[in-house]
Amino acid sequence: MRRENPTGVTASARCVFVVYRRSGGSAQWDGQRFGGLDGGAVGAQAGFSHVERLKQMGMKVDDSARSPGQLLAMLAAGRFDAAVVELGQAADARTAQPDLRVEPLPVPFEQTDLYLMVSRQVWLQRQALVERFWASIRARRERDEGR
Repeated sequence: MRRENPTGVTASARCVFVVYRRSGGSAQWDGQRFGGLDGGAVGAQAGFSHVERLKQMGMKVDDSARSPGQLLAMLAAGRFDAAVVELGQAADARTAQPDLRVEPLPVPFEQTDLYLMVSRQVWLQRQALVERFWASIRARRERDEGR
């Protein structure tokens, strides 16, 4: 990428993390703050950047779930009041466990753009090929997103 700063337009993919609550629960997320957390805890999977963000916000975080399905099951069972999970993984978990009584909140917690990087050597030697590759990834992503 010609020494430009990356933008969402050039991203290979976008990870969207959403907040879930128990169906009919009082947990809320307005994009800045949580509300309606009875016990104050938020569930998340260890290793994701949003775990640190939650802690910096002063949230009590339960990061003991080993999978998105387990995270949503723990939420449904009342272990915590809200959970942050990647959108696609949450959809897969809900398909696999259709009886889970959880619901997504409308405002995403976080969106992270992902980029395919190449070494400077590859860029200098095969710039046209790399540009075509990036363009095909962008076209596929846009088609999948319905743009």
